[in-house]
Amino acid sequence: MIVGKYTIFGEGVESHPSSIIYLTGKYLKNAAPVKPIAVISDYSIVSLECLDDASITTIIY
Repeated sequence: MIVGKYTIFGEGVESHPSSIIYLTGKYLKNAAPVKPIAVISDYSIVSLECLDDASITTIIY
């Protein structure tokens, strides 16, 4: 199985979009909730395009 370094979930609460980012290894190894490494939330974000190993994120507004 090949997995990426990061796992990203999209979530919407009352139409407010968020991208929640986890380290994949920690996320897959824990049965309990895992603290995300970042939460990106803004009404003006169209999409989260890229997240590289240096944690540099490309976002389209």
